[in-house]
Amino acid sequence: MTQNEFLDFFDECSACFPGWSKWVGDNSPDVPRTLARWSPILSDVTTTEALSVLTRWLHGTLPAPKAYEYENFILLVKSVVGADRSKANSQYDSEENRARYAKTQGVYKQSKEMAKMAEALDLMYEERAKVLFGHQTAEQAEAKVAEIQADFGRRLDLV
Repeated sequence: MTQNEFLDFFDECSACFPGWSKWVGDNSPDVPRTLARWSPILSDVTTTEALSVLTRWLHGTLPAPKAYEYENFILLVKSVVGADRSKANSQYDSEENRARYAKTQGVYKQSKEMAKMAEALDLMYEERAKVLFGHQTAEQAEAKVAEIQADFGRRLDLV
């Protein structure tokens, strides 16, 4: 947002929130200088983004600044725009990840070794679950898990 765009935005804010405009006039010793200091805060914010925040405040979809927050009014605009951008980036990342996943569906083929490992892990999990349900002791489960691990090692020629 340029200096002139900021001044137009300030005028729009003043029209929408007259109490804020009055607060600025009553509390700033030099309003043009205050606005000149505030302008760079929104330099990386587009007018469209800033007006979107203002519109949502007016319609009540975002809580509008309270009188005690007037001093931080411009920082609140920047904060909301930052949150909007973060949300948009997060959504973009999620959509991109979903698209990438959909694109690779069916491309990934599990190796024989990985299939054997998954099978062994499932069997070990079942033995440990039997302990939780009281179907066997921990010692019995440990012995069966050791057997599964040894069998897995032989099947992959690890031993």
